[in-house]
Amino acid sequence: MTKQSPYPDLKENNYTKWVEGQSKEELAVELGGLLLEKVEGECSDPEVQMDQERAEREERRQELLAKIHKKDPKKRAKARKEVEGIIVEEYDADGPRWMSRRAEVHRRIACVQNELQARRTQELSKGKADSGLAGARKLRKTAPAVAARRAVVQANADLRAPKMCAMLDDKEIPLPEREQWDSFGSHDNPWTEAYRTGGKKFRKRIRVIISKDKKT
Repeated sequence: MTKQSPYPDLKENNYTKWVEGQSKEELAVELGGLLLEKVEGECSDPEVQMDQERAEREERRQELLAKIHKKDPKKRAKARKEVEGIIVEEYDADGPRWMSRRAEVHRRIACVQNELQARRTQELSKGKADSGLAGARKLRKTAPAVAARRAVVQANADLRAPKMCAMLDDKEIPLPEREQWDSFGSHDNPWTEAYRTGGKKFRKRIRVIISKDKKT
């Protein structure tokens, strides 16, 4: 089974079906990769992304034009128009590619999170909540979601814990996948809620996580 979704060929309905067919571990990897891409995209300079897209666009144009040089001269003019039509379709149909990809990443994050939450709710209703097996623990330690959280923390290292929690919520970084955090997972701002209402125990845990992420 595919561990990471192919892009950009999966349309909305196909992606939803793909998500429904993955295991929880595979979805954790997918979500982590998306969160990391989201953080990297938001930290990127739009001007740089536009320059890269212009370069890719020109490279694609030259690639297509190279194929028509051997055509009959009378057919070249028509072929050039066809090339420009292809370029417009590939690069302008849905606006700048980097903006379209960013919107697609947000949509996929929501899709995966909804699926994971639905499965979690089903498990809890059946009394079969994740017991934290060794394999799952190993996955959590190496999940890309952790890398995404660390990227946010390190990019905002000067923030105090309450504002860091707000930043993690804003970037849609999930809480650690441990049973003691479950009561906050359904909140719109889980990090902030855990810090504000979880008491000294959770405030200390959050500070420890932030401190370790800064040093990692």
